[in-house]
Amino acid sequence: MIYNHYKTRHQVLKISHLIKILGVFLFLISVNSIGQINVIFDDFPKDAQLIQRDNFNKANVTVSGKVYTENQTDVALLVYKNKSLFFYKKQQLQYTSQPSAAAFSIASVINAELSEYDFRIYSFRNKDSVLVKEAREIVCGDNILIYGQSNALADASEELPKFKDEFRFGRSTYADYAQNEYIWVITKQWNFWSTGILGLQIQKQLIEKYQIPIGIINGAVGNKSIDELSLRDETNHDNPSNIYGRMLRRAKAFGIDKNVKMIVWRQGESEALDPNYKNDYDKKFEKFRKQLYEDYPALKKIYTFQNNIYFGNNTSAGNLREYQRTINKLYSDCEVMTTFGTVTFDGLHYKLEGYVENGDNIARLIARDFHKSTDTAEISAPNIKSAYFTAKKDSLILEFDKNQKLSFPKDEPKKNSSHPSMNIKDYIYLDGKAGNVQSGSANENYIILKLKTPVEAQKITYTPDNYTTDFIAILPGITQIKNSRGIQALTFKDLPISNATNIEISSLTGEWDNIYNKRIVLNWQMPKYLNYTYIIEKAQFQPAIFYEIGTSNNGTFTDNKVKKGVRYYYRIRIKENNSYSAYSNVSEVIYQASTENQAIELTNEDLILFPNPVIKNNNFRLWQLFDRPIIQIRITNMAGKVLYDKPNLSEDITIPTHDLGQGLYIVEAILEDNTKLIKKFVVQ
Repeated sequence: MIYNHYKTRHQVLKISHLIKILGVFLFLISVNSIGQINVIFDDFPKDAQLIQRDNFNKANVTVSGKVYTENQTDVALLVYKNKSLFFYKKQQLQYTSQPSAAAFSIASVINAELSEYDFRIYSFRNKDSVLVKEAREIVCGDNILIYGQSNALADASEELPKFKDEFRFGRSTYADYAQNEYIWVITKQWNFWSTGILGLQIQKQLIEKYQIPIGIINGAVGNKSIDELSLRDETNHDNPSNIYGRMLRRAKAFGIDKNVKMIVWRQGESEALDPNYKNDYDKKFEKFRKQLYEDYPALKKIYTFQNNIYFGNNTSAGNLREYQRTINKLYSDCEVMTTFGTVTFDGLHYKLEGYVENGDNIARLIARDFHKSTDTAEISAPNIKSAYFTAKKDSLILEFDKNQKLSFPKDEPKKNSSHPSMNIKDYIYLDGKAGNVQSGSANENYIILKLKTPVEAQKITYTPDNYTTDFIAILPGITQIKNSRGIQALTFKDLPISNATNIEISSLTGEWDNIYNKRIVLNWQMPKYLNYTYIIEKAQFQPAIFYEIGTSNNGTFTDNKVKKGVRYYYRIRIKENNSYSAYSNVSEVIYQASTENQAIELTNEDLILFPNPVIKNNNFRLWQLFDRPIIQIRITNMAGKVLYDKPNLSEDITIPTHDLGQGLYIVEAILEDNTKLIKKFVVQ
């Protein structure tokens, strides 16, 4: 049977009116025996409502209002869990005058589990009671907003009937803004359009694996730009005259705008297909994200998708995908999932299997973030970290994020000589030019591209901006780099190729050796397949004057010239020929001596003289790498003649050289206990 949208939406509207008529009819029957009870409710759950759970996997449901019929003595709330009485509370009514009314408020806690709750409120006149209102099939769990374009809507009439599962504990919604009607519905095939296949698969995975009800509020609209989807009436945010306002109006009507924690955002097709796209998605998404947090203050996560490769001539389509790739680095609350390589891709949309694949990928991320899932290995799309040449520049190394176990696809022969190649190696661009990759292989989270000829490229791009019409013959498209779960790597454009001058070192750590306890061991991550020389520098007590203490080319260094109680600072950088990288992060290490005020044994190395050599008539400085005062400074020549001998009254020790001729000299720094630290220096 084909479920077209007009027919199913009409069914909802018809059913909603029947429910209203039937409810009024039943109410009149129920009150005729003892008279009509006039109650106005402030809070009462709706039929089939999914109430957002709190951090304790529960929800507090309040029933409140006012009784305007006089002579009523009490109200009682009865809550049934799976048709068995779960909660009962009776409250005495106290009437106030003008107009005569009695307020009431009763709260019940329900659990986030695969259980349904029915709420009934009764009014009492002494021992006689009447059912005033009832709500059935209420559940507690998580609500998920879905927003974006047609691939977020995912409601193609020929694909929806192929989805066979129905969920007693799944919920979706219907809104008639003109009639101000908002209805929760249990997920069944006749209303699949209100959730969409993407939402249905997310529901399926989370309900079945984590035993919790899931509600989907899908506000997506096809063929809309981010401008249209983020357009908001600034004086009335939930104005239903625009798309954004309609979704917010629905969220408010269902009571989730203040507590929904996640949104799935799938959008960007309109911009990618627009040849006049201005490459300004970053500014527009920043504005849109800010709006979301203003209107949904409990939001914790935004799950986004990177565009697939579409047909067209937008040379900035790859730039848009590049921004989408980096969105989780810009915003820690955002996650990004790939669509490149999704099965059944027709150039813009997908069949059932494609949306199911996308839904599975997002469901795993949601489960990790909100359901304490232990299934976390390789559930994120592989994301490039850096690219660099081997020493001979005949291979290029692509480093992806940790813990990914990657594979590079085997070459596929053309099925027809007129078809374009479907091998990804032919769509890897070095400085904008493809065709120089001979083959690819994988090792853990690294891809090794063997080049046909060595090159001096500065940038690398993975995949073309767009497909041309001849690619229709090879859809769903070219082959992809994947991890061991089959999740495709995110595409990237114009990624800088690192070298010794621009490589980033941010992983330096240092710690005392727990076995020998008289040395500090430094460790850092090195680019695989490269053998750089690292310069190690050290400072003491404060990270001000660093001096070189050695080199290493194996990612570790041991400093044996250390003392307990001294605070040390280390930094490293790469040296290649006469070029240097930027410095790494500074690693601070201290080992506190077990005995308080333990004296530190000083050596001449704890006194730094800078600069050395010093130009005549310039000053030089003494820098003490300890916190005990120097009380006297003495300078002698190599014959032992004293040329300078003065008490020191300053922490900043600066010594002039205008009275010293060119030659070699000795400076002595004398401490309070008569300890002498001696250094040689040269005046030029």
